[in-house]
Amino acid sequence: MTEIAFFFERYEIGEEAFWKMCTDAILDYQQEVNLDQERCEAFDLFGEDINIEQMTKRRLFGDGQLYFARVENPLLTARRRVECEPIS
Repeated sequence: MTEIAFFFERYEIGEEAFWKMCTDAILDYQQEVNLDQERCEAFDLFGEDINIEQMTKRRLFGDGQLYFARVENPLLTARRRVECEPIS
């Protein structure tokens, strides 16, 4: 994660721009390979929310247990923005 943060900082890429690039790449790929709806939904990349691992908690507690938090999916947020963009 640190390397990604350094990359963003170095090239002045905001988080919103990053997720938009990811969303564009996913949607382009899905169209390019002509994935059917069922196949796309199987991976649910644009689901409402996602689980993220709380790695700091695991390191602090040192008990080997996995800790997760449920958060809003940034890919879905970016997709909604992409869908609202005017077509150029």
